[in-house]
Amino acid sequence: MPRTVSAAASGRSGSDERFLDVVEARGATHVELVTKVGPEGAAEFYEERGWSKVDERVDRDGEPALTYRIDVQDRGAAEFDPPEHETS
Repeated sequence: MPRTVSAAASGRSGSDERFLDVVEARGATHVELVTKVGPEGAAEFYEERGWSKVDERVDRDGEPALTYRIDVQDRGAAEFDPPEHETS
């Protein structure tokens, strides 16, 4: 039976791959996280790494929040391709 792991997202962690490796080793098939909308959130960070937005809602503080999900077994298919930065 598939297991789901939930986590809160701060967008400040550079160890998302290690986290996904750990939860996969423990038998999880999917991971879900919730982040704020806008500059305080980490939506762009997770979208660039292959996470899919699965829900938009208002959190208990009345703030808009987004839920993202990734299939830990298929994450290699969505390789991280960092955005190009213009140099002047």
